[in-house]
Amino acid sequence: MALSKAAYDLVRWAVPDFHDKTPYDSSNVWTLAALILIIGIQIHLLLRYNPSTTLPLRASLIPVATIFALKGAYAHYYTDTGADQLNGRGQHVNIAIGCGAMCMIIWTFRWGLVGQRPRLKVAQKPAESNAKSAGVPDRKTSAVEELPLYFPAWHQPVPFFTLRQRWRWVLRTLAPVPLYYLVYDAIFTLIGDDRFNVHAGSATGGSIWACRQGFFGAAGPYLMCAAYGITFTCSMYLQHAAVASIAVGLFGDPPLRWDPPAFRQPWLSTSVHQFWSKRWHQYLRFSFLAAGFWPVQPLVQGMLGRRAAYAVGTFGAFLASAAVHHFGSAAVTPGHNLGNLEVAMFFIIQPLAIFGEQLWQHCTGYRVRGFFGWLWTMTWMLATAPLLFDSISFGLTQHYLPRALDWWDDFNATK
Repeated sequence: MALSKAAYDLVRWAVPDFHDKTPYDSSNVWTLAALILIIGIQIHLLLRYNPSTTLPLRASLIPVATIFALKGAYAHYYTDTGADQLNGRGQHVNIAIGCGAMCMIIWTFRWGLVGQRPRLKVAQKPAESNAKSAGVPDRKTSAVEELPLYFPAWHQPVPFFTLRQRWRWVLRTLAPVPLYYLVYDAIFTLIGDDRFNVHAGSATGGSIWACRQGFFGAAGPYLMCAAYGITFTCSMYLQHAAVASIAVGLFGDPPLRWDPPAFRQPWLSTSVHQFWSKRWHQYLRFSFLAAGFWPVQPLVQGMLGRRAAYAVGTFGAFLASAAVHHFGSAAVTPGHNLGNLEVAMFFIIQPLAIFGEQLWQHCTGYRVRGFFGWLWTMTWMLATAPLLFDSISFGLTQHYLPRALDWWDDFNATK
């Protein structure tokens, strides 16, 4: 009884009531630092010592890291204005912390229980099949597209880049930044207009379905989803470009560590498979593959074959994504709202579209591509996007990157 009460108290310490959360400051930011340190120790023990010898010690650190991850996501929050979480203009950061904490839990299990050291991949991509060279029309194929498992920048030995090559890469990376920032600024200006977003002026926001009362009628909620998606894409690209340029230009990091960019124009995707595997960001890819694809794919392949293993592994990867985003988004939702499965359902149903595309290809011999592939992809993503955005839209009316005009007004105010 005493043990169960101690466990309950420990969980309540890590996951208090939503309204009992406190903002991050110098007195509690150590929880995130401790989490990173513990996982670093697990990786150090795995790489530097015999994996079988250090397995008990690495495994014993799993519950400690899990508790710190939960506390980092559910006990504290980031605020930019000093207000409470919903009014603090920091929900974008809190979502990132929540999802990041869930990925850290996956990582601590991965590095705590793995029995062998990770192996670096060679500096060569898998050869891509070229239907034209085989005398087959380019749009006719019966091959199944494998889930790409190649991780950019895992090169051995690391290639050398001259200063000129690195700075040429930096300039090419920074070239789209003004356009992305202007688009970001314009979209958030639109979100601040109550004719488009009925929650404009409210720091806490609300359901996107209320936007049906706006200027665009029934299309309003879906346009809000598109707006949130575009701002997310732009802000992630801006952050990636800034950090990558500093690392490559000033510290001499190889550009291959930062390629491809965070996003590769996801609005140009001509299939749902292409959207998720190539054009959307890959920051959490390792976590999803480690939790949902790699553990089940070999088992299923031995029993049901390669195609079934690919299908089950793909579903497992999206199921892991659903769990990460579900529990991660609970960190920004009043009451944590763990019973609302809309965010999870958005990711769970994505494999259905991918399998449908493969079935179409198998039955017709034609890949999903071109204009009609783009139309299908955008229709599917917009139709399912409300599952994701409606549940996590609280507090997202306040963007965390200042508008260009905000900077100009602040500059004039200091004169």
